[in-house]
Amino acid sequence: MKEKIMCWNYKKAFVTLVTLAVVLALVSAIAVPLSLSQQISDASHFRQQAQAADMTEHQAERALKSSITPLNATNYAIIGGLGVLWAVLVLFYWFDVVAWLYKEAV
Repeated sequence: MKEKIMCWNYKKAFVTLVTLAVVLALVSAIAVPLSLSQQISDASHFRQQAQAADMTEHQAERALKSSITPLNATNYAIIGGLGVLWAVLVLFYWFDVVAWLYKEAV
């Protein structure tokens, strides 16, 4: 294990991690709004109706909560899957930093 840590190319690993983080950020920025498009549409439509009806802020929030489409399993799967991918990416980053610091210390 020590030999593997000493021979590892950390610059390449960090460049790869940054590239993966950018790609994952783009995928997240596209997938989450697309998966929540129904809820966003509901909220936008409701906001227009609330402004036309001159509701108070409290009435509008209560009515909004009851009128938005609930999240389905697909929404939870997309958000959860992206969360797991981000957690794995952070974990690999942390392991690379620890290994790099070990190599520099030894």
